[in-house]
Parts: sequence; C-alpha cells; structure tokens
Amino acid sequence: MPFEWTIHHHLTPHPMPRLKTNLFKDHLAWTKIPNRLLDQLLPNLKDTELRILLVILRQTVGWNRSEASVILSYKRLKTMTGRENEAISRALSSLSQHGLIHIQGFRGGRKAKLNPPLSGEQQ
Repeated sequence: MPFEWTIHHHLTPHPMPRLKTNLFKDHLAWTKIPNRLLDQLLPNLKDTELRILLVILRQTVGWNRSEASVILSYKRLKTMTGRENEAISRALSSLSQHGLIHIQGFRGGRKAKLNPPLSGEQQ
C-alpha cells in the first residue's frame, strides 16, 4: 500500500495544513518507537541511520524482544532500508560510535543490538 497523507483545508487560512495519515485504517500491528528517538535524536540523524534504527526496532521491539540482538545481512538491510551497502556501512559505524547500537562480530557476519534507552531498558 502506498504511503498517503490526507490534507484538510478549511475556509480560514492556517499557517500549515492539517495532516492526517491513512495508516490507521487497516488496524495493522504496531511497533513502539521510543520517544527519545522522535523527540531528541530525529533532528540529528541522517536518513540511513534513522532507517536502520527503525529496522532494528521492528526486528526486536516489534516482536516483543527488546533485549535481543538481531542478525541482518547487508542484503536484508539494503532491501529493508532502500539504501546501498556503502551508506549502510557508514550509518552502522555512526550509530555504533554514538552509542545507539552495539555491533558484535561473529563468524560470517555481524549482529546488532539497540543500546539503552532505545531498547526499552531502564538506565
């Protein structure tokens, strides 16, 4: 389903139109997103970094496994984020350097885990 926005215009002028998403119509399953990500980190994250965080959230919190590590290949991340390997690599390094994810090497690849408070853990 394509992503759609509904814009409501009224007779009196408003500085910005009212926006309403159509995502709620299908009563789909939900993944919780930490307020810190939306309120504090979002303005400073690059697009690919945000996409990767959202993928990790979906694969962990979205399955009620907030403490779990997730193994995602570059191919899978490429599919899920729409970004190329080079951008994914830079974003993973940046997220790790900023302490937002923990990347652990293992035989044949890497796995990532969200760091608190994005994981839902209490600090």
